[in-house]
Amino acid sequence: MKDSLSAAVYAKARSLSAKCLNANDYSALARCATIREAVKYLNATARYRDLFKEIKDAEIHRGFVEAMLRRDAAERYGRLLTFLRSDKNGVARFLVRRFEIEMLLNEYLFICRGVPEQIYTKIPFYMQKYVSFNLTELAEVRSVKSLLAAISGTRYAALLSRFLDKSGGFHNAGKAAGPDNTNNTDGSEPDINLLTAMLFGDFYEWALTAAEGETGAGSQLTRVIQSRVELENLLICYRMKKHFKSGYAEIVPNLMLAKRFLNDERRLMLSEKDDVKSASFFLKELTKGFAETGAEIDENNVEVAVRRRQLRYFKMTLHTSLDGVTALYALTKMLEAERQNVTTIIEAIRYGIASDDIEKILV
Repeated sequence: MKDSLSAAVYAKARSLSAKCLNANDYSALARCATIREAVKYLNATARYRDLFKEIKDAEIHRGFVEAMLRRDAAERYGRLLTFLRSDKNGVARFLVRRFEIEMLLNEYLFICRGVPEQIYTKIPFYMQKYVSFNLTELAEVRSVKSLLAAISGTRYAALLSRFLDKSGGFHNAGKAAGPDNTNNTDGSEPDINLLTAMLFGDFYEWALTAAEGETGAGSQLTRVIQSRVELENLLICYRMKKHFKSGYAEIVPNLMLAKRFLNDERRLMLSEKDDVKSASFFLKELTKGFAETGAEIDENNVEVAVRRRQLRYFKMTLHTSLDGVTALYALTKMLEAERQNVTTIIEAIRYGIASDDIEKILV
């Protein structure tokens, strides 16, 4: 049974979800000849009415459209978060935590590439009232040392320290960063996958612990989060086995909450030397839950099939949610998928991709 606040958030989330773009909208957008035409179409929908009204045509491009969509989603989330009166450590702040991780991953890449000043263009300062570190200080980061100073006192400082070598630079797949703490010694890209897995593993551990504390073990919210982690890990295993022929030791560090995810059978298949057999096993694992959502898997594009399944699952969750936080989580995932689809269409229009081909890669 929903309490009054949860019921109100649930109603608001349902109302907003009803305005989300549908298959007909995506088809119409995919047929637009120019980005300006696509933006004009968006402005005519109930969901994005007047969002780009004051924007000049010369300012419209993929990056700008994505930034506007991100801000719109963040502001809507912020209003619902305030309405829930969430504690600063409450699970309802999941989007804030994930935003913080995305900012740190961006900074990590910029430092390792020797262009830390570029982070300034990626920081949405309107999120300052929600986050646990100062975004202005983050924008001024130019080295590993200043990054750690900017996030001092947060849970991320200790996590990032695991990625430091003896000279104070970031590890790069076993290789130390340069002496100036900005560039890699061999000019290669940093291994972002391991850091991503560590940060998001910590994120989901926090989210599950918080969800179990607020809604109880086995609650709808904990099942939704567990399902998300399960699918992401299965996709990692399938991708690394099928496309990269990776072994157990290479795959496990990339998994989130590996101890929760791995059972004896999965460990055995990760160690399997026949990569075709192993990839087939993880594809079947991915397929198990598809019947319940009515989705079908396309072996030629497993990633899209999985994302579509997740979207259908979140839509079902929103309509059956028993509390405001679960409704908010499901709505946020729906809005993320919508933003991804719109930006994919904008980018495809830019490169002149045919509308039928665009629709094949939409979630």
